[in-house]
Amino acid sequence: MTIITTVSGKRIRLRPKKSGPKPLPKGVKKCRINICLSPHWHKVGKKKAAAGRLSFSEYLEKLI
Repeated sequence: MTIITTVSGKRIRLRPKKSGPKPLPKGVKKCRINICLSPHWHKVGKKKAAAGRLSFSEYLEKLI
């Protein structure tokens, strides 16, 4: 915190702004989705993703 004196003699406290998360544009913003898969469906999904030449996460995104 910094204190400065103005021309009129007033003393003002300067506080740094809080650095928080910056909002993303609507096109970039994605919803967070948690999906639980049994080991069987996890393996099946990985095989299908490899067959389609996609990563597993890209494959799941396309399903959603």
